[in-house]
Amino acid sequence: MESLRLSGGTMIPQVGFGTFKIPREKTQEAVEQALELGYRHIDGAAAYLNEREVGAALRATGMTGKVFVTTKLRNCDQGHDQALRAFEESRERLGVDVVDLYLIHWPCPARDLYVETWRALAELRDEGAVREIGVSNFLVGHLQRLVLETGVVPAVDQIESHPRFWQPEVSAWCREHGVVVEAYQPLGRGRDIESAPVRGAAEAHGVTCAQVVLRWHVQSGRVVIPKSVHPERMRENLDLFGFELTDAEMDAISALHDDARRLSGEPAGRSGHARPHPELGAREGRPLAILTWWGLPLSCGPARGPAWGESHAPRFQGFRPFATSRVVREWVPQNSRRGGADERHPGSTVHDSVPARRRRPRTDFAAGC
Repeated sequence: MESLRLSGGTMIPQVGFGTFKIPREKTQEAVEQALELGYRHIDGAAAYLNEREVGAALRATGMTGKVFVTTKLRNCDQGHDQALRAFEESRERLGVDVVDLYLIHWPCPARDLYVETWRALAELRDEGAVREIGVSNFLVGHLQRLVLETGVVPAVDQIESHPRFWQPEVSAWCREHGVVVEAYQPLGRGRDIESAPVRGAAEAHGVTCAQVVLRWHVQSGRVVIPKSVHPERMRENLDLFGFELTDAEMDAISALHDDARRLSGEPAGRSGHARPHPELGAREGRPLAILTWWGLPLSCGPARGPAWGESHAPRFQGFRPFATSRVVREWVPQNSRRGGADERHPGSTVHDSVPARRRRPRTDFAAGC
């Protein structure tokens, strides 16, 4: 197993075992199987609701303190004091004295708490409760602001990354500043694995298409955290170091990137722009209201209008017994095929034409909140 050195000197195994969407009742068994197969890096999060089961697996296998463990802070626990409390709860559930890597799960810029949250994580690292600190789903504008306002560079940015969407702009910034990129959803979906460059490389090296994609990540210097509950696939995902892709194969797979192929939620709102920082000249943001369902907040996005100084701060609504057409409001780019133009904010649209009770709630940015 190859490892990468993080900025604080800690070695992180380049292939980890992801626990996202593994049901709580199956998590302990899955993690125990992964550890038995040789995984030495477990990726989790408070929002996955299975930290306690991950901890049980570590104790059952005698691997507590011997495995690299990552967990993440939920969006609703952002804020300095709340983040410190939430960390202690995660550490108790995992049953470890020190967490190897602690991440802010999403920037959630509408709440504008990620900078003070980052300061709390830096305190945890300085106290020795965490070995390394990082972020997840942060775009370049978010990363620039962290560094500018705190002087602390994340050790890791865990982002969606696969052949059809590997975020070259974020990856380039991270490489320039010594931040390790950790890829979630590393295999993408069927079209990533079934693409011609991937199939060709698999045939040339006598391996599976999934192994080719994971090897492409590893050779690109990324950490990968594939997830499976099937032992044969878990073993396959770990077996990546017996072959090497050629430069031509690497370039062909990288060329599949398409900015429109994001599979997960948009970290800065569906417009795709990071919340700008006035001193950094970042792109202007577009507003996205907090989405609610039955009066309860589900997700958040940028809380700024077309201009930096125009604030549209979201307000959490109290519980309402019935959803109405004005409970769920979403501002999206003008070229969206849904909704009509909003005269108050040119370039955006508002979804008030479909009754809220018929809409499916979006949780793109909530991640367990």
